Formats: sequence, structure tokens, C-alpha cells
Amino acid sequence: MAQYNIKNRIVKLYEKYLNQTISRKEFDELFFLIKNDENKPIVESLINDSILERHSVFLSKEYAEEPKSSDQQKVKRKFYLWASAAAAAVLILVSLVLFFIPGPVNYVVYTTGFQETKTVELPDGSSVLMNASSELKWEEGFQDDEDRIVFFSGEGFFDVSHQAGKKFIVKTPDVDVNVLGTKFNLESRSAFTNVFLKEGKVLLQANELEDIAMEPGDLVKYDQKEKTVEKLLDQSEEVSTSWTNGIFTFVDNTGWQILEKMTAIYGKEFIVEDSSGLDEVIVIHGLPYTDWDFTREALELMLQKKLMESISNKIIVGEE
Repeated sequence: MAQYNIKNRIVKLYEKYLNQTISRKEFDELFFLIKNDENKPIVESLINDSILERHSVFLSKEYAEEPKSSDQQKVKRKFYLWASAAAAAVLILVSLVLFFIPGPVNYVVYTTGFQETKTVELPDGSSVLMNASSELKWEEGFQDDEDRIVFFSGEGFFDVSHQAGKKFIVKTPDVDVNVLGTKFNLESRSAFTNVFLKEGKVLLQANELEDIAMEPGDLVKYDQKEKTVEKLLDQSEEVSTSWTNGIFTFVDNTGWQILEKMTAIYGKEFIVEDSSGLDEVIVIHGLPYTDWDFTREALELMLQKKLMESISNKIIVGEE
């Protein structure tokens, strides 16, 4: 979500909070936005803007004329009292938003372990096929809110049920996927977020980036560390979704990225003793998802490395 949109959203939700018209879902969203470290400069600027605005009004209305020397100490004292009160009020209000959570939040949570997939049916008729090492959760009653919001990490194929006028928003640690009704593959791991759109339209929003509209066949790669985006058009569905049919397909991944994928799926820790060639793009088709032994042998052939099983799921990557 662009900074401008985030700032406006915080202001809108905060006004609802002060007017006591905020819903539970909106309160959770406000809490999420303010607690996000990347939004800290925005929150601080809102606090400063609020104090400066009141300071300006105070001076223009009550002290438009230069005070006489005999009144300077009184004016100075009154200003300090006002500034302290204003700052204290802002701190109290922000503290309430940050630390006061009214009542427990009840989430429906689904997770998958290593080498496990699971299909989850949502109350609104949507479904998610979850890949290994993933988590999907939503607040109870989410389908009755203005926007249907779920939280996701890992990899999943989403088939979203269309509901007129109601968005479906998937929140990851770095990217929001906004849809009305569509099918897409979402992978959000520790270093990246990839979105492939099969059907419909979605809008991706991320901090410090412009909103990204996607059409069917688009693949968007978001580097969480570098905060960069790559958008690829007319991509093959097989590359992004072959895992849903029980196989792996790698076309534009380096050896390092393939090993990272194996870590997420199988829980293997790779200790690389020979890194030669791992920076190169490796093309692999048809690796069986459920057969690690066959996959390991195929990886040895394609990576031209020896993958030696060790203890505690450790794999030593050495010379062939």
C-alpha cells in the first residue's frame, strides 16, 4: 500500500476510533498499521502534524500580536503548559491504540507441516489449497464485514468467491492482494513474495511502492529485502502452479533458490560446501512432490552436486 494511502487510512480509522464508531475489524487493521515498523515514520509525522497544526491555531488566534515584554514570561509559561498538554494527549491516545486491545480476538487458523498440502474451505465459499509450511487465518465472522480479510504466509492457490461490492484481501507481511473474485497463486516466504494471476483481476499494494494492477498471466515478484518489484507478462501457469498437481517445475530459478524451496517444502537444511554453479538458472520439470529420494537424485543431476544426507535433516552440498 502506497505511503499516501496508508496515511489516509490511519487518519480515517483513527477518527472512527475517537468517535467510537470503529468496528472490531477496523480496530485490528489500525493496530496492524501502527505496529508495523515500516509505518513508524508515517505515524510520527501524523503526531507532529497534529501538534504543529494546533500550535499554529493557538498562535494565530490568541497571540496574533507580539506580546509586550512584561507579558513574555506569562505567554511562555502558558505555551509550555499547552504544548505539554497537547503532547501528553497525543501520547495517551496513541498508547491506547497501541496497547489496548478490547477483548480477545478469535481467529480460525490452518497450518501445514513439511511436505503437506491441505485444502481449506472458507465460510464465504472461497477455497485455498495450501502448500507445505504455510499458515492461513481469519477472524471469526469475517464474511459479514465490509471487506473479507485473511492473513497468509507460505504458498497457496486461492479460488476466491465473488461477492458484489465486497473485496477479498489477503494480507502478507509485506504485500496486500486485493481481489473481487479470482484465482491466483500466492507465495510469501521470508525473502520474497510472488503472485501469479490465473483468472480475474487483482491489485497488489505494498509499502513504499505504487499499486500494481494484474491481468491473467501476470507474475509479480516482490523482493522483500530490496523493496523491488518485477512484473512479467504472459507467464506459463505450469511454472507457478505445478505444485498443485504434485510436481515441481523450475524455469527461471537459480540453484540457490531451488535449495531454498526444498527447505520450505521438506524442512531440509542445506550446508553448502561447494557453491560453484548455484548462481546459474537451473531448468527442471516434473520433480515429484511426495518422493524426496527421487527429488534428491534429480537435484544432484541437475545441480551437478552431491547431496549427502547428514543428521537432523541436514544435507551437505558438495562436489559431484
